This record gives sequence, C-alpha cells and structure tokens, in this order.
Amino acid sequence: MFDFSFAKTYQAGKDSLKRLRCEYITSLQVHDPEFAPSYEIILEETLPALQKLKEEGVCKLIGITGYPLELQQEIISRSPVALQTSLTYCHYTLSDTSLLTSSHCDLCERKNIALINAAPIAMGLHTHGQPPEWHPAKPETKALCAKAATYCKQQDVDIARLALHFTMSNERIPSTLVSCTSLAELEANLSAATGTLTRNEQKVLAHIMDKIFKPAGQQTWDGVELEAYWRHVGRTLLTERLYSKDGANGGAAGQHDEMIVIGLVLLLIGIFILIAACMGAHDYDSLVELVGFAPPPSLPPPRPKLFGLF
Repeated sequence: MFDFSFAKTYQAGKDSLKRLRCEYITSLQVHDPEFAPSYEIILEETLPALQKLKEEGVCKLIGITGYPLELQQEIISRSPVALQTSLTYCHYTLSDTSLLTSSHCDLCERKNIALINAAPIAMGLHTHGQPPEWHPAKPETKALCAKAATYCKQQDVDIARLALHFTMSNERIPSTLVSCTSLAELEANLSAATGTLTRNEQKVLAHIMDKIFKPAGQQTWDGVELEAYWRHVGRTLLTERLYSKDGANGGAAGQHDEMIVIGLVLLLIGIFILIAACMGAHDYDSLVELVGFAPPPSLPPPRPKLFGLF
C-alpha cells in the first residue's frame, strides 16, 4: 500500500538518510505517483515534503518517477515546487518509443529537468527468455516481442544487445538506467553502450523494427497495474484512512472507543475475580451459574492448617 502523505514522505526521507549513513542523498523521487488515490495529494503533500527535505539538506535534488507519461507531465506542469529529475521506464525500447513521440522530452528540456530513461529491455520483454510472471504487458505485446526474439535467435543475434544499442544510441536521451545481476551482464551492457553493431546485427535490427514493431504501433500497458491495484485495495477506503482529516480523526476516535471497551471488560473481569475470592465455595458456584459460566470441576477438600499459619 502506498502512502503519499506529507508526514509519511518526510519521515521516509529522514529514515533513508539515517539508514544510508551519509551526509545527504543526491536525489529523492516520488515513486509511482499513479498509485495515489488523488493526484492532488502528490501536489499538496508529497512534493512539499520533498521540498522541505531539500531545504533541510537531506537531499540535493527532488524528482518524480512512474510509468504513465501523461501523469508525469501533469505533475511537472502543476508542481508547486521546482523538480530536477524525471525517471521514466519502458518508454524508449524496441517496442515503445513514446518517450520521444510524446511531448515528455520537450517538457523536460523546457523545465531544465534531467531525464532518466530506464528499462531499455522493457523489463525482460526483449530477451531470449520469458518475461517475469508479474509483467503487466498485454498478451499480444508479449507475443509480439517473442516473435522478434525468435527471429533474432534464428539469425544468431542477441536481441537484448540490439535493445540496449537501440536505446543508448539516441543522443536526445541523456541517460539510460540499466541493471545487471552478473559480471557477464555488466560486460554485455558496456559492450552494447560503447561498441558498434555488426552488419548482420544492423540488418536484423532493421528487420524487426520495420516488419514487426513499427506496424504494430506503440506497445504500452497504461492502466493495467492500476486497475488491479484499486480492485484489491479500494480507493475510497484508502483515501479515508490515509489522507482524509475526518477519516484520520474518525479512525483515532474509533481506536479510542475500542480501548474504552477493552478497559471496561478487563475491569468487570477483575471485579468478578475479587468477588469470587471473597465468597465461599457454595456462593462461588452460585455466582458462576448466575453469569452463565460452566461450573468448575470439584476441588479436593483443603488440607488442615498447621498452627493456623500454613
């Protein structure tokens, strides 16, 4: 569950600095603002919290990340504070070049915002393996990418290398964020970033772009994850619990009432035990029957006391 409230955002920044054990954080970014029940929360609470952290020296830069480009553009245009970074992902790949065809690049250039392009292999779509089960792409998109990967394999070409080269060769995109899980992947990434394609690789790249991806159009999955998220979480309930002042007060009042009820129950139990301790065995059985409890098992007669003390 995402909590974009001012208090939670501000405390998260403080906690991150403490855990990292450094003097400051280079950049703090609002992650996946599309999962906020209202975008006004991002503008009125989250971004002001980041600005306060920046003013206090916790971070040097503040920005935003997320999948929907239109949402990022709206937040950047309406932000009450200046943003310095914008991270997008899966929007400049073999199957989706909307980072350039949309106005996002132009907006970042006008606002002097550093653009970071992530996931050049589309979170596993442009590899010879299967994308992860959680991948939000539509079945037709996955099938299209699998078709391109199969063609590349038939031509003895690594489609991941083509995808990295395709993304990193565009001079309009200032930086591309990639990941690796082994030294071999790191070396492959460096080779794709600094090397050139062979004639056969160039030919295969042109084929999959002209014959497979371009005719199919931009392959995006806007709204897929959001629909599943709100179906499970519930927009109204989340808003009332995390962001509504009335809801927050109501929640606190509800917790207060629960504590009163628990206290009364414990008090009654204590009174019952005290009364039972002061009564004889016969009266105790009567009391148990009166309150509706099952009678306790018969106890053996007490041992005679020694000198009246033990």
